[in-house]
Amino acid sequence: DNHIVCLSNTLEHIIPKSDKKYDTSKIGNLTLLEGKNSKTNGHKGNYSIQDKPFNQKLESYKQSSCKMNSIIVAKYKTFTENDMNARTIELITQLELFTKI
Repeated sequence: DNHIVCLSNTLEHIIPKSDKKYDTSKIGNLTLLEGKNSKTNGHKGNYSIQDKPFNQKLESYKQSSCKMNSIIVAKYKTFTENDMNARTIELITQLELFTKI
């Protein structure tokens, strides 16, 4: 799908960067999320949810205009290190197919 990427989106770490138990820099732990809160629909942006656990971020992901966040909400009820690693492999595979590497 072709989607217009909102330039006010910021890089969101699904498992917060502050969680030192995991390598949170993996692509499977990243998504795009609106940076600021929405004044029209009450959506909490990345600046508001920062270091909260996954279950507290779900509502913001649901309200996000980014398609990948609705996929995350549909696929994950929790988000663990195993989920992050599996999503990393999934995204890399998709990138390889898309770019025909």
